[in-house]
Amino acid sequence: MDPQYSADFCQTNLPTCTTSSVNTNPSPVNNDVPSTFSNDCDILKSIYSSLNISATWRNGSMKCCDDETIICSTVDEVLRITKINLSDKNIMGVLPNTITSLTELKYLNIENNQISGEIPADIGNLVKLNTLDLAFNALTGTIPESIGTLSNLENLLLNDNSFTGFIPAGVCSLIKLKNLSFDDNQLSGQIPAEISNLTNLETLSLNNNSLDGTVPDLTNLKNLRYLILSMNKISYLVNDIISYLSPNLIWLELNDNELQGYIPEDIGNLKNLIYLNLGNNKITGKIPNTIGKLRLLENLVLDGNEISGILPDHINTLSNLRTLKLDNN
Repeated sequence: MDPQYSADFCQTNLPTCTTSSVNTNPSPVNNDVPSTFSNDCDILKSIYSSLNISATWRNGSMKCCDDETIICSTVDEVLRITKINLSDKNIMGVLPNTITSLTELKYLNIENNQISGEIPADIGNLVKLNTLDLAFNALTGTIPESIGTLSNLENLLLNDNSFTGFIPAGVCSLIKLKNLSFDDNQLSGQIPAEISNLTNLETLSLNNNSLDGTVPDLTNLKNLRYLILSMNKISYLVNDIISYLSPNLIWLELNDNELQGYIPEDIGNLKNLIYLNLGNNKITGKIPNTIGKLRLLENLVLDGNEISGILPDHINTLSNLRTLKLDNN
């Protein structure tokens, strides 16, 4: 996957998303900050050391804040770091647990580097986080359950790493989430049914893992625009999945799974679709005439299935169609 799309959203070939503005209301300083770190700038110094980042120094102290990578605000007359953007810096090293003491942090972006090791277990201390982007690194281990305490999180981008284990149930309690991307990892198990609690979700991208089982009922996800579950081991009825998808959906990617069933007439309700890929599954039946209602559709990929019958005349009404793949049926 091309990392250029990951700063705001992680999925190749998709329009970039705009991360929402973060809450700037100050909060009290965490008294649990280790005594060896007198303030956030001292903590940042430790983080830079762990990540082998060179820094600018003045009078023996780090030049802590700038207009680009490190943004600070004064909270209760104390200088606090609220934003860290170290994306695309060719950084190597391990993310130290000391970063979890930056309790006023609202934005953390370290995507597209060479960070290794695991996500710090105490990541849940960063309760003000709006955006957590650790995509395109070499992180391993499981996604910590404590991530479920980040109740202000709107953007959670962990794609293109080597995470293993299940999708933690705590993620499903992050009701402010808009963009969730765990794609291109080594996650297994089923998609939690509780993911339907994320009613603000606009992007759900879990492709290229080892997820199996069924797809939960997504009827409550009225704001969902991108659903990307391709290249997994999901075995479910595609007609059931399509029947509960939001008409706001513009991107549906379910290819390279073990889906069965047929393409239902309900497909015509997804009138905002521009991309539909159901290729390389076990889908049977005919292409319904209602496919002609998808007037915005640009890409229709149905190859590698067991679809029969003739191509409906209604497909000629798809004036925006650029790609049509029906081979190996």
